[in-house]
Amino acid sequence: MPDHKRAGRRSRGCLIPLGIVCLLVAAFVGRVIYLAVTATPGSAVDYHALAEELVASYQPPGDENGWDLLLEAVRLMQDADAQSEHADLLYEGYRYLISPDDYTFADDEPLAEEWEAAGIGVADDEPTAEELRAAGIEGLDALREAGVWDLLDQLAHSPRVIRPLPGQGILFGVLLPELGQTRSLARALGARMRVAHDAGDDADVAAAFVQGCGLARALMHQLTLIDHLTGIAIFALFDGELRYELVERPMDEQSLLIIANALDRLALMPPQLPFEGERLILLDMIQWMHTDDGHGNGRLILSRVGSLPSSTGGVPSSGSRLLNLASIAYPSKKQTTEQTEFIFAAVIKAAQTPRQQRAAIQFDPDTWLDQLPQRQILLHMMLPFIAGPLEARDHFDALLSGTRTMVAIELHNARHGGYPDALEDLVPEFLPTLPTDPFAVDGRFIYRTLDPTSDEFGRSYTLYSVGADQTDDGGLHDRTLGIKAFREGESATDYVFNLPRPDAGD
Repeated sequence: MPDHKRAGRRSRGCLIPLGIVCLLVAAFVGRVIYLAVTATPGSAVDYHALAEELVASYQPPGDENGWDLLLEAVRLMQDADAQSEHADLLYEGYRYLISPDDYTFADDEPLAEEWEAAGIGVADDEPTAEELRAAGIEGLDALREAGVWDLLDQLAHSPRVIRPLPGQGILFGVLLPELGQTRSLARALGARMRVAHDAGDDADVAAAFVQGCGLARALMHQLTLIDHLTGIAIFALFDGELRYELVERPMDEQSLLIIANALDRLALMPPQLPFEGERLILLDMIQWMHTDDGHGNGRLILSRVGSLPSSTGGVPSSGSRLLNLASIAYPSKKQTTEQTEFIFAAVIKAAQTPRQQRAAIQFDPDTWLDQLPQRQILLHMMLPFIAGPLEARDHFDALLSGTRTMVAIELHNARHGGYPDALEDLVPEFLPTLPTDPFAVDGRFIYRTLDPTSDEFGRSYTLYSVGADQTDDGGLHDRTLGIKAFREGESATDYVFNLPRPDAGD
């Protein structure tokens, strides 16, 4: 047989397996493309139900829920504000009522003349102090008449306050409009405290303080870190106002007891809750951003990652589905979930660990995130900044414990006509145990009696925390630092709890 015929037969014989290989490759590529363009997220776990169960687990059992009281209070406030003739002045009016001596008018700014010359100066119709005060008083009266204070009082005494969550959608996209509205309520309550204090109405000071603590507690019992941080900020407003008022004059014993009880309820707030909530939010996001193979694994859907929902809500829109062909370069659903569980296990443990012991854990979540491979795109985009919230909780614990100690000192004075010689004298009559300073190595606040005639502020005692530097600086304080005395790396000062209110010159 001629050689050329044998070669032709061999060529035809090779073409058959080559064709099969090409068909298999084409089928494989086609399947990959098909899977990429048809990729849809799995929904094996109902994280909405788990989130509601988590929040409920930290509150007493029962069917009653105080969340509707908060929403109704917000609605009534908005209605009252809308009907006011000075609606545009109410917020500034409340600010002025809280700190009239520290309120800065635009024409008091050092550069006012230069701004005015540049055409950005003070408007001719800027409200006067009298107008601001009148607007604030009018707003407080309207809120009282509308029943807002009554609703907030019920909220403060509600055993359960749980925000209902939608039954579907992405947890990260849940709208939280009430956060801004509760800040407005808090500002009004702060103004109410100051007005009542100036009028000598200790009972109304205590009532407003309790309602403010109720607002803070309602938010700190919810799912997200932003809930928790907003609650802390609201508490700081009332806490600071109360301490100024206690420095300015003693309060009656009954009002102090009511305030002490409100502080004791806040001390029960679980520090780990918002981190457990953020864990569920991120796990839910991972579920929405990956396919699911039925065994807890899946591929990243890159076409959805580029349009993640913002904090204002919404569902991710789809980009080009061909982007999903690159998912092989990114960690799988199982790998991302494992990394998420690892980081949050450490963070939750840190949140439950006292500040002085936290250093022994030797885990910095923010450094861990910085060192995470860039391929972990979801975690880099979605993991919250952790160190800040942990620090904010330390500040909250210090303020809460220090103020509770200060109230006990004032109770001693109200009941016995004098201040204690030492903090130990407060136990057990006014405190079951001495509150802990999270910044002190020994956990103790520092208390010293003073001679009012020689103290620069005319005080009978000083109470302070050593602050972040953990050094007793003898009560040295810097008003420009304030809460920053609790931050690492700030000047060597203490945080003094019973300083008088600053005036505009400070």
